[in-house]
Amino acid sequence: MKLKRIFAMVLVLAFVLTTGVFATQTGTDDAAALRLEVKNGISETIVTVNLCNAAGVTNGRLTVSYDPDIAELLYVGRTGAYAVSSVNDKTAGAVSLAWVGSQLTADDTALLTLRFRTEMQSSEPLSFAVQSNGIYADGMAVQVAGDTVTLDGWQNPYTDIEGHWASDEILKVTKTGIFYGISEDCFGPDVEMTRAMFVTVLHRMAGKPEAAQDADFADVADDAYYADAVNWAVSVGVVNGMSETEFAPDEPITREQMVTMLCRYAAGVDGRDVDSDADLEIFRDYADVDDWAVAAMCWAVSEGHIGGYPDSTLLPDANTTRAQIATILCRYLGL
Repeated sequence: MKLKRIFAMVLVLAFVLTTGVFATQTGTDDAAALRLEVKNGISETIVTVNLCNAAGVTNGRLTVSYDPDIAELLYVGRTGAYAVSSVNDKTAGAVSLAWVGSQLTADDTALLTLRFRTEMQSSEPLSFAVQSNGIYADGMAVQVAGDTVTLDGWQNPYTDIEGHWASDEILKVTKTGIFYGISEDCFGPDVEMTRAMFVTVLHRMAGKPEAAQDADFADVADDAYYADAVNWAVSVGVVNGMSETEFAPDEPITREQMVTMLCRYAAGVDGRDVDSDADLEIFRDYADVDDWAVAAMCWAVSEGHIGGYPDSTLLPDANTTRAQIATILCRYLGL
């Protein structure tokens, strides 16, 4: 009996997909609505399609539309809200879902999850829209309202990065919200990155969690913009002070310091494997890497997060610029 019931559902689904037979039936008084939930992540936009007030719904069809010139569809995920379903994602700018055997409730029920890669520098607004192509309860059509969500276009706020070698990376990390300019219209690409700046960026990457306890540094004021970040970074082992009582927030961060903090973040916060047997001897100045930074530098080189200079040097003691950090973080985050 169970196999017969599933086979019957498949036949109904195929019939709905090919003919839309229920579309001519009269509507009911049941109120239902499709709702989009859109979340912007670091490297992608996630769109969830929900059906509200859907108790009694048995089958249906819907279509999500978007601009394929701005958004690239990466993934389509179906939920367990129905017995049998079919997705058509072969048409650029549209994803269609048809289903039978609903197990829906009067609350919001997620039907579909879509992931998109969006054009980071697009100044055009991006809209996602969902509409019903026929939703039914006991063979009767249900009137269902659609939904549209529009994301504002994003524009370059900086006047000092045009023609800069890292302009694309700077715009990417700015849009994610993990890295800001030194003013509203200046990024300061060639300004040296300080220890406080870098810890603040890592804190934002982690979602700005609260620290388990405050670090006791005499040179970190409680009201400093980086105080929460320093406290968090010390509490999770991402960073140590320059001494037991000093963090040196305004000191430029060197390449080996930066790599060490990022490696600790990768292992302790993101749970990445940071073991590496990379050979640093390919760099002429490999011996200049301090012992405490060797393992982190090997990891960063092997992962491609950091590289040498044209003269085959690594310059571990050199200070880093904000543009260099933006580029390294883009590599780490896969932007």
